[in-house]
Amino acid sequence: MLLAGCLPRWFVQVDPPVAEPKPSATRGRWLLLNKSFLKVGLPLRLTGALYPVSLEAEDGPTLLGGRDGLNDLLPTGYTGRMLGPEVAGATENCLLCHAGAVRGDVVMGLGNAFVDAQLPKDADLIDANRLAKLEPTPEELAVLDAWKQYQLGVLPYSRATTPGSIAALYFTGYFFAHRSAETLDWVEEPVYPMLETPPPETDVPAWWLLKKKKCLYYGCELTGDFTRSLMQFMSVPGNSGEDIRAAESDFADVLEYLRSLEPPKFPGRVSSRLAEAGRAVFNERCDGCHGRYGELPTYPNRVVPLKKVGTDPARSEFMHRLKFAEHYRATWYGQNSKMQATDGYLAPPLDGIWATAPYLHNGSVPTLEALLDPSLRPKYFTRGRDSTAYDLERVGWEHEVLDHGQAAEPDPARRARIYDTTLYGKGNQGHEFGARLSADERRAVLEYLKTL
Repeated sequence: MLLAGCLPRWFVQVDPPVAEPKPSATRGRWLLLNKSFLKVGLPLRLTGALYPVSLEAEDGPTLLGGRDGLNDLLPTGYTGRMLGPEVAGATENCLLCHAGAVRGDVVMGLGNAFVDAQLPKDADLIDANRLAKLEPTPEELAVLDAWKQYQLGVLPYSRATTPGSIAALYFTGYFFAHRSAETLDWVEEPVYPMLETPPPETDVPAWWLLKKKKCLYYGCELTGDFTRSLMQFMSVPGNSGEDIRAAESDFADVLEYLRSLEPPKFPGRVSSRLAEAGRAVFNERCDGCHGRYGELPTYPNRVVPLKKVGTDPARSEFMHRLKFAEHYRATWYGQNSKMQATDGYLAPPLDGIWATAPYLHNGSVPTLEALLDPSLRPKYFTRGRDSTAYDLERVGWEHEVLDHGQAAEPDPARRARIYDTTLYGKGNQGHEFGARLSADERRAVLEYLKTL
């Protein structure tokens, strides 16, 4: 990155393919991989002065193909861009959260189970001594300061307690609180107040499920056209209202691509006899919420009331209290879609469920086996950063069960790795329908789910 000042503009910020008359999945994929949609980012030459964060698995999984120019050298979740006339930089992109590693490969559309939004409250974003040694130019310092102000503004609403989960609802709510309903331009005074409670964190859902859905988000809060809803991340500081509106045709292509995605196939052995027995149990006991699979698939788009599903209610309650949905409806975003809080969670499609651990909306259950058998769910657990550490029998992440939570762990580094289900919004209760099945039935259903 130290040679960033010598890189030509065409290499740093790659020109996109010409738009086609109809939405193009091919172009949509290229845009996700190569186009920067943000105007606030990092000067490449100064990245050595930043607080180190973990964005991807540590086993060096095979990365996505199709990245051009500088993008092919950057982490998957960053895109090259000239920030100002002279500063080669990188900005965050959708794949920071929506391209995840499993079994040694990065998969487009899989939630990133390794993104770490934890940042100690006393940590410095920028190390002044290291920065001085890099001898930044005034232009680089201006770009870096804009990035720092963006981070300081959003951190109270985006800081997570566990790697792999994100406070998407709250940090998006923060961005929208600073967007004018009339112009979409950034305003310093928030339009609605933020809440004082910790943000409820969620797992990142798989993109390939979108083709079956008539509504978006864990609570099925958004209905109507999905194009603009994909653009919510563009509401970060730096983009003007016109920047946001001008990107709509690009995101029509992105949506077309997302609807073309298919889940990865289960890489292990499957007992066809046991899976067929599991299909019969599933179709009798589970299809009312999760649909059927095979030659004649169905999916009901059913929101299950909180009282029935029993899973952690924090995210749903938070959506009711935060004035995000009301403001969303008043903006350009809400002109062709509607956002409204609900009183339950959407029972998702289960295509590719084998790859999407951890489970439940907050990622509180490390394996599919434990989802089906609530007695196996650990109260406290930790897992590593190796994408190959995936248990194909229990279906989910290999993990260590602990006898204590974060508060009782003296080692700060180890404390940061603990998933503690006693914390706000992190509970692993609910969806206990598998407890009504016999052990043989659960084994059969687990085998069947590997085939979806």
